[in-house]
Amino acid sequence: MSTYTRPVMLLLSGLLLLTLAIAVLNTLVPLWLAQEHMSTWQVGVVSS
Repeated sequence: MSTYTRPVMLLLSGLLLLTLAIAVLNTLVPLWLAQEHMSTWQVGVVSS
């Protein structure tokens, strides 16, 4: 059967979901900023 234990599978699936969430945010946030007519460097300064 599978050699992975349940915590390892939960960890891997959690990392996969985290990666997908970051990818979605990296796609949607610039599109949202383009609609708001804000430049990305301004948001970078505010968030840093």
